[in-house]
Amino acid sequence: MTNAVTIRRADTIGDIDPQLMCALGGRSAASSTPSDLHDAAISRESTLILIADSDSKPAGILVSVQVPKLDRRRGFLFVDELQILPAFRRRGIARALVHRAQEIAKEKGLSGIRLLVRPRNGAARNLYRALGFSAAKTFLCQWLIGDENDPNYNCGS
Repeated sequence: MTNAVTIRRADTIGDIDPQLMCALGGRSAASSTPSDLHDAAISRESTLILIADSDSKPAGILVSVQVPKLDRRRGFLFVDELQILPAFRRRGIARALVHRAQEIAKEKGLSGIRLLVRPRNGAARNLYRALGFSAAKTFLCQWLIGDENDPNYNCGS
């Protein structure tokens, strides 16, 4: 565990450190211009972006969204991204971010949290199990726009 981990909510694109933006696979915040559209998406009640700082340095980010239900079901918080900067891994940062998301899901009266994890990502699977998640058999279907192999798709890496 790290000594001083704080979790804060990002309310604007400017709240997200360029290193964290890059870790999410986006272009560096320094090379992209924040827009009112970004801020409008982030500030929605259904969007939850949590940032972990360790000793006042950005360490990790969790990006999630609550998809509204059209009936009386309470719905889930869907975690789309959980990224920890390499220098801060294996220090409890991911655990702190997910735990805070769990608290927020409870506060909102949701049914729980859902997320996807790759089968080969044993560390993440172990983390989620330790935090009370259970595996559900499902199929991931996706439709992609763009080329993930394009070096400009994500910070040139």
